[in-house]
Amino acid sequence: MLEALGPIEVPHLDSRWPSGFKSVMLARIAREKGGVFFSPEGDYEDIRAELRSLGIAVVLAGEGWEEAVAPGRPVVFIGQSGEVPAVLRRLEGLRFTRIAKGTVLSLEELTRALSEAGIVRVDFVELPGEFSRRGGIVDVFLPSWDSPVRIEFLGDAVESLREFSPITQRSTGPAEEVWLPDPHGTPLGVREIVHLGEDPSSPLPFDVQPNPEFKGDVALFYAHAKDLASRGYNILFFSLEEWRFRRLNEVVPCRWERGELRHGFLIPDLRLAGLSSGEIVPTERPAAPQGPRIESVEALCEGDFVVHIDYGVGRYAGLETVEIGGALYECAVVEYLDGRLLVPSQDLSRLTRYVGPEGYSPPLSRLSRPTEWLRRRSRAAADAARVAREIVFTAAIRRSRKGHAFGPDTPEQRELEMAFPYPETPDQEKAIEDVKRDMESDKVMERLVAGDVGFGKTEVALRASFKAVMDGKQVAILVPTTLLALQHTRTFTERLKGFPVRVEMVSRLVPPKKVKAILEELKEGKVDIVIGTHRLLGKDVGFRDLGLLVIDEEHRFGVKQKERLKRLKLTVDTLLMTATPIPRTLSMALGEIMDMSVIETPPLGRQETDTWVGEFSERLVRAAINYELNRNGQVFYIRNRIEGLAERERMLRRMFPDARIRTVHGRLPGKEIESAFSDFYEGRIDILLSTAIVESGVDFPRANTLLVEQSELFGLSELHQLRGRVGRGSVRARAYFFMSKGADKNSRARRRLEALARYHHIGSGIKIALADLAIRGAGDLLGVAQHGHARGVGYSLYFGLIAEAIERLTGKEPRRETSLKFSAPAFIPESYLADQTLRMAYYTRLSEARTVQEIDDIEEEMRDRFGPLPPEALCLLDGHRIRLWAAGEGYEEVTYSPERVRLLRLGKEEAWPTEEIMKVML
Repeated sequence: MLEALGPIEVPHLDSRWPSGFKSVMLARIAREKGGVFFSPEGDYEDIRAELRSLGIAVVLAGEGWEEAVAPGRPVVFIGQSGEVPAVLRRLEGLRFTRIAKGTVLSLEELTRALSEAGIVRVDFVELPGEFSRRGGIVDVFLPSWDSPVRIEFLGDAVESLREFSPITQRSTGPAEEVWLPDPHGTPLGVREIVHLGEDPSSPLPFDVQPNPEFKGDVALFYAHAKDLASRGYNILFFSLEEWRFRRLNEVVPCRWERGELRHGFLIPDLRLAGLSSGEIVPTERPAAPQGPRIESVEALCEGDFVVHIDYGVGRYAGLETVEIGGALYECAVVEYLDGRLLVPSQDLSRLTRYVGPEGYSPPLSRLSRPTEWLRRRSRAAADAARVAREIVFTAAIRRSRKGHAFGPDTPEQRELEMAFPYPETPDQEKAIEDVKRDMESDKVMERLVAGDVGFGKTEVALRASFKAVMDGKQVAILVPTTLLALQHTRTFTERLKGFPVRVEMVSRLVPPKKVKAILEELKEGKVDIVIGTHRLLGKDVGFRDLGLLVIDEEHRFGVKQKERLKRLKLTVDTLLMTATPIPRTLSMALGEIMDMSVIETPPLGRQETDTWVGEFSERLVRAAINYELNRNGQVFYIRNRIEGLAERERMLRRMFPDARIRTVHGRLPGKEIESAFSDFYEGRIDILLSTAIVESGVDFPRANTLLVEQSELFGLSELHQLRGRVGRGSVRARAYFFMSKGADKNSRARRRLEALARYHHIGSGIKIALADLAIRGAGDLLGVAQHGHARGVGYSLYFGLIAEAIERLTGKEPRRETSLKFSAPAFIPESYLADQTLRMAYYTRLSEARTVQEIDDIEEEMRDRFGPLPPEALCLLDGHRIRLWAAGEGYEEVTYSPERVRLLRLGKEEAWPTEEIMKVML
């Protein structure tokens, strides 16, 4: 980095230099000398963030920093000159243990050293400062590390080291070595520490200037880069993401330096420029998780309502090991009104979590009256078949219609897309390609794009809209609320700045006189994109040449509005968007007959929300709000009962007399509610005290603290949705869930709240709530949420019945089910995996697996996380592999042991040596 500067020996840094150049200089000296003690004149936060991005350990001299220092790792200490001697003394006392492949070290010694160093022992490592031990595997995540490391032992020797994801818990790649703090280890030895201060004079023989302020304007940034290149500058581009470099490199030649500067620099004498993505979009956040932790997706909790396809609705009561036919099994225990049912782990595909309307507790079935359940299930199946026929019929009509074929992308389209300041996720890219392909065909498009709030659907709609306008067509974007209309209008206006595209909004927030003028110009073709609420469906609304209709959350419109939309969709390309996730089984079936794109990947850098659960405390309320207001943010305060809101408002005004506070609830007039949310969105309110009517789907980027009172009265999915209202900007958000004083600490509500607090990762443990939410939401989407038949059997089973009916109507072969039994112990021993919830999750995945590859993946995952599998677990996995092979061969039943397999087909039994079947399968 900056080789053109030659050897560097400077007595101080110039206080006038931009922070980015100071950081680059400090990083280079730290790498050459081992360490730097820097005494800044003013604020050092930007330098601290920049150095960390450049791979330098940065510590404040007066704080605990021993964990950040390791042999061979460059470090910058920030502090006052007088603190240097103390830092040197502390460095002398540091000791470390090096761990690499082949290192001989007992597990007990390692565990003791980690505990003595203040690293906290947990079941599963998710956060810095934690370690765990499972058999011969130790997972460690030191605070100074970017990712945790998995150390696997064979006896007392280290067999391998691997980095792993704290989200998926899966290994991501090998690690060469790690240095762990150890009071009994090898001394670090004092390294050379260069002490530098600041002075308003340059110690270098050339001038260093700052870049202009870009204020998030990507187009201005690119124009500056082009100007520098035209003047012969060599450009160093500092970014943490290679995709940003590739995008800039398409415009101007540049060199990628890993790191991120808040303030870049120019050196005119050397014709050298330092530009950075941090000058337009600072990446203060970690990359998005790579996927959910598996146990949090499939796991059932004791007390959950479940549905067994043959026996009906019961309550899950945990796992129990039993002997059946001479073989040990682990079974799920399901309690019914008149008895218990033991469901062997290999049959768990017949058991699903009951999901019904929020807060609804279904009546339990009776094992002694099986016909009652069978009648209820067949009525639900008949209703599901009717819904499936409507879906298939509508899809067939749609595919027969002809429409306008849009042309290929224009150069302007490419320019717009390059100015997108974030990387497209793979799902988002596919959705964009799907929409463009549909638009360029001569059939009328009707595509559904589904994805969680903030997952990038708006950008899909924006690019489609721009494509339509570039082809001379007009675009109408219909949203269910005025606030969403305002947000979309802002996004579109900002992104389309500099292009000859006129965007207007029609809603209650726009004066009637202006609305009238906009509608006139819309008819004349002077408005290219109009965004609005149901007002756009009025009889006085007309277009010169409407080419694309975008509808956000169509199921939230009324019956008459839907009828008007149905007529519009007959002749105009339509893009439907929904934040309602769609259950996997249903989306697979719908995907066969509908044009549907699903965006499941969270955007890069979505930040986690810190979550706290406990009893209500005025002291904590004051501290939480104070913290947020001090960082210039906004606060949501939720209390779900209107009674008591006035008292809470008095409390808040007493605590924060200078804050701008507004109270809003469902009994206020619509315009008043709208005005409050609009003012909050515009930043004119600091604290919004409200019932749970906070609108989902709207970004409040400055709202980063949420306080919820009486949280035990909310459902888990409601709390998850509320928590999703904060943490949408670049600042780490906080959520506080207060329980009422005296609330039962052992209650189911408390356990759910603690699960919410523990699984705060995006797309992680909360998948339980999201899965339930998806199933309920799909009911809204298909218009069957209120069906009694759906509620009677649970939405999960009901949608499974719809999926089966769609498969029958489209000529697909019904899936054969082959039952599996064992004549040898087949389970996951508690001694191998103590967490019952996790064992249940693996059993569920195995019973629902549809390919041998899925089972191979599960085996590899278990081996990676918990070490070599015991014989009982290997027997279980091999039994499932043979079940899948047998299903393909038409066998109805398999009885497995490691030596012999018995197979049943059409009443005829066969016996095979297990080894022979394995060879046939290969």
